[in-house]
Amino acid sequence: MNSPWERDLDPKLEELLIELSAHPHSTLLKVPVGATGLSGQAVSVRSADLSAAERELLSVFRFELRDLLLEACRRELYSMRGLQVSRWRTLDARLHVPTEDAWRGSARRALDDIPDEVEARDALTLLSGCVAHPNSPLPTVSELAGAAQRVMLDDRAPIYVALELINEESPRAAMSLLYGVLEDRPKASLRSYCWQNLGVCHHRLGELQEALRCHERAMEGSELRPAPLLSAFALALAVEEAERAAGYSRALEEQMGIEHPGLEEELGLLRAVTAAEDAAARGSRKETYEVIEDQLGPVGRRIGNALFS
Repeated sequence: MNSPWERDLDPKLEELLIELSAHPHSTLLKVPVGATGLSGQAVSVRSADLSAAERELLSVFRFELRDLLLEACRRELYSMRGLQVSRWRTLDARLHVPTEDAWRGSARRALDDIPDEVEARDALTLLSGCVAHPNSPLPTVSELAGAAQRVMLDDRAPIYVALELINEESPRAAMSLLYGVLEDRPKASLRSYCWQNLGVCHHRLGELQEALRCHERAMEGSELRPAPLLSAFALALAVEEAERAAGYSRALEEQMGIEHPGLEEELGLLRAVTAAEDAAARGSRKETYEVIEDQLGPVGRRIGNALFS
């Protein structure tokens, strides 16, 4: 999902976060201990238990604080295996740049996507100190997302919590959150991301046909992204839909190409998602692949080599 977060914190926002982190009893960004789920409403600036610094944060920096908390969620998810958290938000996200200035802007945005980039790490470490309870470890994705919802409701928060649940082998709980977001009729990019991760959930449950359907839904009405297309190709092979698999392979040749700089990253994510499959799914995929291998281009063969090596 696209992140609007800027690397450089507003000095006043940084000052207020430092003040909050120094006061362990600050309540604005702390999800109550033992609370389950996400808050149904954001904290009002008129709430009686807020400090002056907390009121100023909500009055002046509500949008920036929400985005920073959601960015913290996204970066935390990069370290979790078996997810499709990709820095390639569309197939051509970093390929087509019309001018040198556009290239420089793209390069700056690319730096924002590096999880251990120094300025980002410092800013997000400061934020963690405001979210974590005293004597507690670093906040989880759920706690960061809950803090974001306390600042301002946003459909990205439950999606990030769903990803954490997938990582914790709780796909049905994740599905409940993702379907809940879909009921809110989000914009096309979020809708696509929900369907993609519903596909991952069904895949974890061994429901390969339904997983394939979800990844196909993820490709509707939005900019085409690599992950759903690669997953649809791999799943079509696993359910022995040779013609559909060949069609997705052709789309990958047209959209991605063997030299696409994001191909290796996407293949790594795909291998992680398929790692928990049973032997029957792997066997079916390999047999279908062997039937259509001669029809495939270099991208399809590269995916096959990655999945079967």
